[in-house]
Amino acid sequence: AVQAYEAALLERTRERVPLGWATTQSNLGNALQTLGQRESGTERLLQAVQAYEAALLERTRERVPHHFESVLRNLAEAQRLLLDRQQGNLE
Repeated sequence: AVQAYEAALLERTRERVPLGWATTQSNLGNALQTLGQRESGTERLLQAVQAYEAALLERTRERVPHHFESVLRNLAEAQRLLLDRQQGNLE
């Protein structure tokens, strides 16, 4: 899934389809977060945080409030998981 979303981002650029790009970034974040929960280390969780942050550049509260809140929740969860992992609370 990660590879598919990364490939999609080559076509769904922020310049061409900003909200589509943001959706793909959010979906990439979901896939990376799932992998990050299953793997040890922090790399995938860091990537998930970056993808969610990118999505929020276009999925703003003003433009798409429901989607903004959803991405914000996912970002907060990824950050929590990352912090737990960095503190050694997750294996």
